[in-house]
Parts: sequence; structure tokens; C-alpha cells
Amino acid sequence: MYPLTEGKAHTRLKGLYQPLFDAANEGFAEYRDSPLVPIHRATTVANNINDSVFAALVNKVDGLKPVFDKRKNMRFLRVEGRPPILLWVKKTDPGRKSRNFLTPHAIQMDSGNYELFPSAMIITLGIRVSQDGMSISKVTLTPPCVAKKEPEWWIDIVAPANVRTLSVVGGQKPTVRVSRSSQQRQLGT
Repeated sequence: MYPLTEGKAHTRLKGLYQPLFDAANEGFAEYRDSPLVPIHRATTVANNINDSVFAALVNKVDGLKPVFDKRKNMRFLRVEGRPPILLWVKKTDPGRKSRNFLTPHAIQMDSGNYELFPSAMIITLGIRVSQDGMSISKVTLTPPCVAKKEPEWWIDIVAPANVRTLSVVGGQKPTVRVSRSSQQRQLGT
């Protein structure tokens, strides 16, 4: 299995950037506007945001197929191709890392391989909520980095600077930055 570099990931996924960003915002808005939000604790909020975003991605983005491993309670979005890419939806911190407990399974996921799909490449589809809590400010694609200090590379899909709510996002393209941890470069979408 060859490593999936940021350039290869960009080439494979660039047609999905806008739909991924829009669907993530729609899924987040659906949860944000739910009357149940005030009674949820932080971990429940994160799980429900992931559930809503996952559902929106499945329903709104052509070419993504849900894949479930009920044994480990895992779910992915499959992007066909050689090799297939499995997107793992996670709420991420400012350092682009998910906040998983370091179980043996999480550490195995950190290697980028998953025993149920040994030939597929795993990419974390991280969502970052805006400071005002009203929208998704950034969708980030990274190799899994549960235990690492920083991902090797990342692709940030960022809301336009002047956009504050989802209703304004439609029709405006988010900015895309493709970066390595030691250097940064911008590729056009």
C-alpha cells in the first residue's frame, strides 16, 4: 500500500470540496437548530453533530457511499477509486486532531489502515465549528492523527472571510489550502 500524499488526495477529492463543505454546514445547522441541544452534554453534542453531518454528507454529496462496521461501531464514507478512500467524520480541534481516547483500536486507526478494508486509505474529514457556534468554519481532510502531534498534511476547506451564516454560503466558493506540516502551499480548486 502506498501512502496517500496531499497532492494525490487533492487530485482525487477536489471535485468534492464544495459539496463536502456545504453538506457539513447543512448537517451542523440541522443539529444546531434542534430543541434538544440545551440538554446535551459536550460528548453528546459532538456525537450528534457527527451524526447530523454524516447524514447530510450521505444524502447531499454524489459519489459517497456509507460503509459500516457494526462490530467496532465505526462508519465511513467511501470514495471509489484505486485505492478506495474512506472518509472518517470527526469533530477536530484547532490543531486538526480528533479527540479520541487512545484505545488500542484508536492507535491502530492512527496508522491509516483498518482491518475490515485493508486496501482502502483512511482520511479524517474533520469539522471545526466557528467561534460563534453558528456554522462550520472549516472542513479539514487529513490522514488519521489520533496520537501524533500534528498531521503530516492537511487540506483545509475554509468559509469565505465575510460569511457568518450558512444562508450566505450558497454560491460562494470556500478557500482551499493544501499544506504539509513543515511547509504550506496553495493549490487551485
